[in-house]
Amino acid sequence: MFYPGIHCIWRMTKKYAALIALVLAVLSSVTIAYGLWTDEKLRTDCPDGNLFEKASTVCYETARAMSLNMDAHPGSNRFLRIGRVLAVCFVVFVGIQAIGRLLGDSFQNLRLLCWRIRGGHCVVCGLGRVGWPIARQLLGEGYRVLIIERDKDNEMLDDAESQGAILHIGDATDERALKGAYVRRARSVYIATGNDQENI
Repeated sequence: MFYPGIHCIWRMTKKYAALIALVLAVLSSVTIAYGLWTDEKLRTDCPDGNLFEKASTVCYETARAMSLNMDAHPGSNRFLRIGRVLAVCFVVFVGIQAIGRLLGDSFQNLRLLCWRIRGGHCVVCGLGRVGWPIARQLLGEGYRVLIIERDKDNEMLDDAESQGAILHIGDATDERALKGAYVRRARSVYIATGNDQENI
């Protein structure tokens, strides 16, 4: 399925966001600095004898370019152009991560609201040896699946989320958790907790 693949890439991007941002920042700043150092205009402005002045100008102009001040240096060599593109990618990536952190679970709540309006989702209560195979089969058949699981450290939560399920960490015997899962609008509810008395 196409959507779970995108979701998996999104999860991996979130997991390694700091590393990706660091790599983009280093690549863009090094590329811009090299482009400035080898630029003909800077070479004429700063004679080779004054390396300190040239180095300080390169550092200053690199910082300006990294802050997306595109008028920082009018040089046109390919390293400057590539560095500026990488700087834009860095700023966009950091912005997306910041928005994602600010919104928190809002994206998931928006998906759930759409499901509530449309109806027809499946609720699986419990993600253990019985619940996970049920959820995996439903997801494989293209159903919208919401999982209520009590254990937030359950190893299968990541797999379920990567395949497109919405996760609710909570107690399926709690009426509020069931209301939050919109069970009245669900096409089916699968009760598969590890306790038979709770299941009844």
